[in-house]
Amino acid sequence: MQSLTTVTLLAMLVCSSNGLLVRSLPVSSQDVIIDDRRGRTIELDAKLRSLEADINKLTSEIGNQKRSNPGSQNLGDTYLPPTGKNAAFSVTLENDQVIATGSAIRFDTVITNVGNHYDLSTGEFTAPQSGTYFFSLNIVCGQHSYMHVAIFRNKIPVFKSLCDDRYGNSHHQSGGTTILQLNKGDKVSVRMTYPLAAESEAFGRGMTSFTGYLMP
Repeated sequence: MQSLTTVTLLAMLVCSSNGLLVRSLPVSSQDVIIDDRRGRTIELDAKLRSLEADINKLTSEIGNQKRSNPGSQNLGDTYLPPTGKNAAFSVTLENDQVIATGSAIRFDTVITNVGNHYDLSTGEFTAPQSGTYFFSLNIVCGQHSYMHVAIFRNKIPVFKSLCDDRYGNSHHQSGGTTILQLNKGDKVSVRMTYPLAAESEAFGRGMTSFTGYLMP
């Protein structure tokens, strides 16, 4: 009986000592893990500092570029400096306008005028450089009005449209698009060509519009 008790006690002591040993092993393992994570944290911190320096450098370069182009304009989210290579305009007619035969429609509201190549006072766009240009026209005529209009390149009509509301009580519209090959200095405008020696009314409210830009 005493031998059994002694064996039991010895077994308990061995198990107890083994338990202490097992519990002691994870401590050193945790130290290794902690040291490894500390090293990775230091490494990531260094990378973040390097990335922050790169971002600051890029921000500074963008600021310098904007300061060197004080007249630059933004079209939407696209940076477009006001040079001939980025000529673009979009204008509308907010006020009704009576137009005589041969006269240009003088659009009174600018939506976009990159490079300021469209002149509100004359109703003309001047090509800043030779190239291929896209133009879009939309005309709404006044009630009981009738007019032939055309996009002119210098003094020559190159795109024609008809707006006829002579027999109605609503506002009819017409228009379309065209592509023109222009030389530097060519002037483009919208003019009424018919009826002869007469006047007609173009409807405003932003519904009569003219747009153009230099194609890439």
